[in-house]
Amino acid sequence: MIWRMMIDKNHQRRGYGRKAVRKVIEMAKKEKGYTTLIADYVKGNEGMGELLRSEGFRHHSFNEEWNEYVLHYDL
Repeated sequence: MIWRMMIDKNHQRRGYGRKAVRKVIEMAKKEKGYTTLIADYVKGNEGMGELLRSEGFRHHSFNEEWNEYVLHYDL
């Protein structure tokens, strides 16, 4: 389980986040027993939402308590 991944603001928009998401997907596909990856992002961080959706994550729900969108990726 990865609880939180963040790219320092001075290093954003250079592809590091996309590479990290792709690596997590690759690693999860190799592991047995997993069917879904779950990712979330805070409302207002639409850049992260766009990145996740472009990599195949789909909207699942909105967590009111945490003010976060929850997305799923089917492995």
